Amino acid sequence: MPRQLIVVAGDRDRSYLPTYLAETFPALDARVVADLPSLRAAFAGREDESRILTFLTDIIIPADILAATPLQAVNIHPGPPNYRGSCPDGFAWLDGAREFGVTAHELTTDIDAGRILSVRRFPTPLGATREDIANRAFEECLVLFALVVRHFARTNAPLPPAAERWSGPARTRAQFRKALQAQRVMAAAAPTQSTAS
Repeated sequence: MPRQLIVVAGDRDRSYLPTYLAETFPALDARVVADLPSLRAAFAGREDESRILTFLTDIIIPADILAATPLQAVNIHPGPPNYRGSCPDGFAWLDGAREFGVTAHELTTDIDAGRILSVRRFPTPLGATREDIANRAFEECLVLFALVVRHFARTNAPLPPAAERWSGPARTRAQFRKALQAQRVMAAAAPTQSTAS
């Protein structure tokens, strides 16, 4: 197993991940960091023995760090392969998607472009809110996180690829805000159009 696992996570997840990792994988030297300076500090001098796992964070791992470690680095993406980029739950909600999911994939310098390792899908009930979709996706991300860490704790071998491919563009928060505004405009105009007809 790797001498060190570095998890890059946001504020919410840093509140419980250290305890979970220490209790579930006591033999694994795991650190949970918030930003690139902290990652670089933990990584320095231990490049050959460190795994990197990013979990529900917008931080992009620089190419020099990815190139420095021979061990597979992984990201947990809170969306399926057809919802790349930011706000996947929001776009699925706007689309009225009947299925959603989460993805584990190899880290690259491109957003949600690395080789896919695992996907967990689930049905989206009719009338589900964005929060409903996000909450279920979070639960599934935790399952993927546990599976990935369990593999990392056992071996330095890479996770095998899944028979999955990315599709569609990697969308941004700005694109989601624009799409949401357009949906609100259409919703506000709908009664007027109905009355006029």
